[in-house]
Amino acid sequence: MERRPVIGITCTLDTEANHERVNCEYIARVSAAGGTPILLSPVPGGQAANEAMAERYLALIDGLLLSGGGDILPCHYSTADTTEEALQLVDLVDENRDWLELFLAREARRRHLPTLGICRGFQVINVAAGGTMHADLLAEGLTTQTHRQEPPYTLCTHTVRFSPETHIAPLVGDAITDCAALSPSTHAARTNSMHHQGVASLGEGLTPIAWSGAVTEGLYDPEHPFYLGVQWHPEYLDAQAPLFEAFVDACH
Repeated sequence: MERRPVIGITCTLDTEANHERVNCEYIARVSAAGGTPILLSPVPGGQAANEAMAERYLALIDGLLLSGGGDILPCHYSTADTTEEALQLVDLVDENRDWLELFLAREARRRHLPTLGICRGFQVINVAAGGTMHADLLAEGLTTQTHRQEPPYTLCTHTVRFSPETHIAPLVGDAITDCAALSPSTHAARTNSMHHQGVASLGEGLTPIAWSGAVTEGLYDPEHPFYLGVQWHPEYLDAQAPLFEAFVDACH
């Protein structure tokens, strides 16, 4: 029997409820695409404990999926004089998960391990590379449109545009449409949206590939075999299953 690539999916360690949690859609998409999903949980103990655990996880996996979740602690990207203000705008922060995922993202990039970041995972990729974040798009006056929709998450609520020259173009399947309101060289896809933060400055070596208005919605490392982050949640969208298939294929 052919060995399926092992895909590590990051998750949240909920110590209050005494369990790990991750949306089942990630597991289903990876499995349907031909991968073997395993969960990569943070551990108590802060930076040292989680970086040591990350090393052990990296020895087991063929690909890394940085999943959605709460906000990254602003201390990882804000200057000292803005961190306190940013802390008032973030929610569901998890120090241990931050340390685990930031280390995983940096090492996966250095080792050329295929990596897909989704929503929070997209933000982790950016922050791990030295990029910064807007703590809240609405509060900072950067958009008048909320990017945090209510369920059902299978509903597409806004348009993401991207250049067809980038490798994301053929990966969103039937969701790709020519948009008459955009230039002929630009493609667009209807997506869902469950975030309130946005990229302020790009991490070193990363290239933006998708936008909703002025908000960056996708980025990648053009020097890496597969190191891609998207701000929306394709795991809820059947039309974007090719994105997971391409990711798992890269992990073989």
